[in-house]
Amino acid sequence: MMGTVLGLGFVAPVSLAQEQPLCLEFQADRAKIDLSTRRLELQGHVSVQAGKYGLHAESLQLGKQEESLQVVGPATLTLCPCDRAPIELDFDRATLEFAGDITMTSPTLRVGDTPVFWLPWVWFRSWDQPGLLPPKLAWRGDGGLLLGPGFHLPWKDGVGQPAHLDLYISGYTRGGFELESSITTTRSRTNMRFDRMHGDLVRLESEGSQPSAGPGGLTWRVDTVGGSRGVTGLIDIREAYRPFDEAAAHVEVQPSSYSWLYAGVAGTGIRGRDRLHWGPSLLAHAGGALGIHSGWEASGKVRVLDDANQDAAHLTMVRARWFAAPILGPSKISVDGQSIARSLSLYGHSSMDVVAWSTSEASFPFARSYASTVHLIEPFVRVVGLSSARTAEPSMALLPPAIAGGSRWTATVGIRSDLGPPGASRGFRWEALAGKLGDFEGNTIDSAVVARAGLVQDWVTIQAQAAVLTRSEYQRAFLLARTSVGGMHSAKANIDIASRSNTDPVDAAAFEPSTQIANPCGVLSQSGTSLSVGGHLPLGSTIRAEVMSDWDLGEKAWLSTGSGLVLEHPCGCLQGRAWVSRRVGREGTDAWLALELQ
Repeated sequence: MMGTVLGLGFVAPVSLAQEQPLCLEFQADRAKIDLSTRRLELQGHVSVQAGKYGLHAESLQLGKQEESLQVVGPATLTLCPCDRAPIELDFDRATLEFAGDITMTSPTLRVGDTPVFWLPWVWFRSWDQPGLLPPKLAWRGDGGLLLGPGFHLPWKDGVGQPAHLDLYISGYTRGGFELESSITTTRSRTNMRFDRMHGDLVRLESEGSQPSAGPGGLTWRVDTVGGSRGVTGLIDIREAYRPFDEAAAHVEVQPSSYSWLYAGVAGTGIRGRDRLHWGPSLLAHAGGALGIHSGWEASGKVRVLDDANQDAAHLTMVRARWFAAPILGPSKISVDGQSIARSLSLYGHSSMDVVAWSTSEASFPFARSYASTVHLIEPFVRVVGLSSARTAEPSMALLPPAIAGGSRWTATVGIRSDLGPPGASRGFRWEALAGKLGDFEGNTIDSAVVARAGLVQDWVTIQAQAAVLTRSEYQRAFLLARTSVGGMHSAKANIDIASRSNTDPVDAAAFEPSTQIANPCGVLSQSGTSLSVGGHLPLGSTIRAEVMSDWDLGEKAWLSTGSGLVLEHPCGCLQGRAWVSRRVGREGTDAWLALELQ
């Protein structure tokens, strides 16, 4: 998967190894075969194809030995069957090992018609052999120029499947160094980065599973950042501002076909400001059908987190759900009830966070079929009830609350429409509803208008939702929208916006309880408006320019910007990226260059 540059022993995805005998297809003006020496001489407009690799020359000699093919040029090697390969290698002599290695004398790397690099000798290794990777070339805003070699070490795992370690050892021209490793197997992926430059950064990401002989097995996931530069050293703003570091490893047991049990250890800590708090962890999940039209789910989690200076923290969460969707004559009825209870015991005090909600809907669908399209019009009545409560907590840092305490109900009537091919994801969908929002004490009653729209076509995708809550003295609103216009091979623009204006989070959750409660640190957790824009513009058949930017419009603050050039050859044989980015909370500008041959 990784690419290659010229140099001794570099790894490239090249291999002539195959189960069937090697078959060469060639075209030339003249051909001469010497059976005694097993040599083939070709003259005039020579073109030889061996698998996906091509040889081109005016005069070429090919000689087959026991485990290799000897090539005498001068000739040009292409690593893909394209008519105009993006990268070519001119050489005088070459040895193509059937096991995968290629050696060349006097090779010149050409990009298009431009020669860019020359070496007296080069050795390409196949992906299942140890070798060198393309060198790292990057500019780090807080460290300057970063350069270093990469090493590729493959092996076979315990069941004979391929695995490999990629290791980069890089140094800053201003002093300091970076170690970056990636271990990949068929069932796991582990990335580690250690960066020392005016402080330390340790970044670890790992996830994987190891099955057992019976049902179940071992699973793990780690996502942590440490060191004095743990947050400021990260380039991606989304990684830097995740609220928590987490790590967990569990043994999975499946007592029955509808239940699972996970027992192990887990750790949680505030990203960039706290160590991980570890302790035993127990998770359980079960679910199944209740008759033909209903079902249920239940899950629970118990964790104990250590604290070197205080009593251990005890975390408990229980979640339950029941849902049903019967059909009564011409109408459809759906009921979905869910509840979550979470508790935290810390420093000798206890706190609890409980939320429950139920959504009931009755709809009356009308459908009409055309030649290749179905138009659905569906009036409906929907009632949502939501109640949440929190006790006074000593600290909820390790357990973010579901939502602020309070109770709400909504009663709305609406209509939805769906127009598109039957059974397809493409089409146009919209939904509008209006009604009342209030609490169960009868103190506040708001009028509410909610609109949702979705359009999915080959060149445009729109998902939007907006709600306006009106009382006599003021208005409140929230908006969620995601828009993508254009295609992968044409100009494309992406716009994501989330806004909550003076709206109580309980009011917002009353319209989207599943989304807001499952992600309590999400985009509607606080008032304000966030905007993310991006897109790309093709600059020919293989290159496109990309740009992205994030903004906090409520605070009128810029968050991050990135732009660059992306190279993708139509046949997928070559991918490259040159990127420049800058973000809030990090000094300077970051830039890097990457190239991959497939």
